[in-house]
Amino acid sequence: EALVEPFQQWAREGTCVLLNVELDRPNPDEPPRITVRGARPLASVSSAARMLLKLDVSRPEALSELALLLPRGGGGKGEVIARLRTGSPREPTIRLGMDFALDSDVIERLIPVEGLANVALTARPDRHLRLVE
Repeated sequence: EALVEPFQQWAREGTCVLLNVELDRPNPDEPPRITVRGARPLASVSSAARMLLKLDVSRPEALSELALLLPRGGGGKGEVIARLRTGSPREPTIRLGMDFALDSDVIERLIPVEGLANVALTARPDRHLRLVE
């Protein structure tokens, strides 16, 4: 019940939210029940999530531009991994750092850079989560 008012506000604003839920199946003959235990705006979650940016680099000049466009520090938790497209059978992959502030705006700035390809941002899986049966 404590979430009713925030949900109404979020609905009016068109805010996307992350739900914390509990799945319960007390009896095998009944359908499972989902109980909402909490919620928060997705925008506040992105600052807490660990993000992973992977991309291919085909031109040395693109690395310079990449360095200028990637926001570093400021509490950033994003990791950047670049595959250097050298044309050799074993192309090197390098980690550029783990303290970048990554979001969709950064990706939009990187996509048009000549020499960068396959730019993809994902959330890093949380290794502390586990399936409970």
